Amino acid sequence: MKRLFYILFFLFSFANVFSQSDTTELYTVVEEMPQFPGGNDKLMMFIAENINYPNEAKESGCQGKVFVKFVVGVNGVVYDKQVLKSGGCSAIDKEALRVLGLMPTWTPGKQNGIPVRVAYMLPVNFQLKRGK
Repeated sequence: MKRLFYILFFLFSFANVFSQSDTTELYTVVEEMPQFPGGNDKLMMFIAENINYPNEAKESGCQGKVFVKFVVGVNGVVYDKQVLKSGGCSAIDKEALRVLGLMPTWTPGKQNGIPVRVAYMLPVNFQLKRGK
């Protein structure tokens, strides 16, 4: 019985080592933060050019800031997109997520010179223009 315990302990320890090596830690702050191609100004332009204000939101007068979170992977690909704080209606929340899905590959974040996964938060503002 004692021998079986040692064998199981060894197997679980060995499996744990391999599972840790397959995943990288998720950072929120790193020495070199991920960069959208061209920098933050280009990121804002990208969002402005690709946002389509949903008709449903226009008709209901829904506007606000949607806070979205996503992960920039070690290869610069954006994934795990989610709404952290709703902008007030589901239509603008869905639109913010749709635009995140269009993002090109970023320059990945780095810690100690090594590319790492970084969680990134971004506010997306939806504001109706006032007509005269």
